[in-house]
Amino acid sequence: MARHYDEVIAICQKLANENPTFAQAHAGLVGGYWGKRMYPQVVEEMRVFGQLSGNRNNSDFALATEQGLRSGGWKGALTKGI
Repeated sequence: MARHYDEVIAICQKLANENPTFAQAHAGLVGGYWGKRMYPQVVEEMRVFGQLSGNRNNSDFALATEQGLRSGGWKGALTKGI
């Protein structure tokens, strides 16, 4: 909410490096990357979060957005995800 995306990314990357199985660190990275419009990184972190959280819906959404990003950019990623 405060738009301190660089700080969020730095903190969450440190958390993810210290504990690679901590799913919430990757969720934080999704938010930070989203705020900076770093969409390929958003998709990658969503994929990792989906795997670590064990939530099939998160994994399916990440896969769909990844496919959409490759074929139609960010708009394609969101369309495919939805």
